[in-house]
Amino acid sequence: MNTKVLSVGGSIIAPGEVDTNFLGEFSKMAVEWLTSDAGN
Repeated sequence: MNTKVLSVGGSIIAPGEVDTNFLGEFSKMAVEWLTSDAGN
């Protein structure tokens, strides 16, 4: 098993309120990245 860690600061995700658009796009990008790198 290959573990990957991606950390972002809380102020990026919730500068005053939770940015759900950012979280949705970020989640999509992360899943695509992890899926494309699944064999490594």
